[in-house]
This record gives sequence, C-alpha cells and structure tokens, in this order.
Amino acid sequence: MSTKKTKAEKILSKLRRLPENKICADCEEESTFGFSHVCVKYNIFVCPKCKSAHQAYSHRVKDLLMSTFAIEEAQRLMHKNGGGNARNRQRYYGKLSDSQLSKRKPGRDADMGQIKDWICTVYEDEAYLVEKGAVATRNGAKKKKKKKKKTTSANREEEEWNAFGNDDDDFKEER
Repeated sequence: MSTKKTKAEKILSKLRRLPENKICADCEEESTFGFSHVCVKYNIFVCPKCKSAHQAYSHRVKDLLMSTFAIEEAQRLMHKNGGGNARNRQRYYGKLSDSQLSKRKPGRDADMGQIKDWICTVYEDEAYLVEKGAVATRNGAKKKKKKKKKTTSANREEEEWNAFGNDDDDFKEER
C-alpha cells in the first residue's frame, strides 16, 4: 500500500498549516497543526464543533484524513482563489471590525446552540457579508467581482422564441 501523497493532499497539508487556517474560521478554537475539516461550500478550515454546526445547515464538510479531494477542490482553498479562513473573514465578516468580531464570535467554551446560531447569522442570513460578489481589501475598499448571467430554462425558451421573430407583446395580458 502506497503512502505517497497526491498533489491535492500536498496542497491541503500546506494550506491547513498556514497561520490564518490554524484558527477556526467560525470560533476562537486554535489547532497546532491546522484543522482537518473543510467546509467545502465556503472553502474554510473549521474545528470539530463548527463542522457539526455547518452540517446542521447541510453545508458539505469533508475531512482531510477520511475524504478524497480533487485538485480543483484543494486549489479553491487557496487565498488567491477566494478560499481559506483569511478570505472568508474579509467576505463574510467584512462588515465587522476586529473588535466587533471578537465580541460576537463564539469562544472556545461556546455550546453547540451558540455556534449554530452564529453559523446561521453569518452564512444563512449573511448578516455581515460585505456584498455578494465583493471582497473587502486590506484598506477597506471593496472590489466587485463580475456576476455571470444565470441562464435558466425560461430565459432560453424566451431567447429561442425571440430568435424566430415572434413578439411576446401579442401574448401579454392587459393590465
């Protein structure tokens, strides 16, 4: 049986040992070697308690020791690709100053209910989100990311209909 690490495992091993990833993204828990739990939806490293809280909201969490990661998943955790705990702090806690965050963020002794409430407030309610598609920079300015237009089946049908020169005005209800 080979113990040779894949490229993804090497990337993840380095990333989890970065100083910003040795502190849980959602509480004050610290780990000497970095956390082995990754919340895939938000590309963050979390402690076991926060892992359970994320799973309570159906956020997918993978364990570095028990799961297989594709190279793309590992690369999404890189800061330059919008992942990691530091980037998460900029985006999801962007409306909070460091002092506000330290007062609100659950401490090491927080119970599961407090952590679940915090996860709900931050990720489900997006209470402190800078802006969808924006990331706060070091000087506080916000960079906007370009939004991709979502193509739905209704949009495609309308485009196909209009492509044939059909006019929807004939079919609209009078108001």
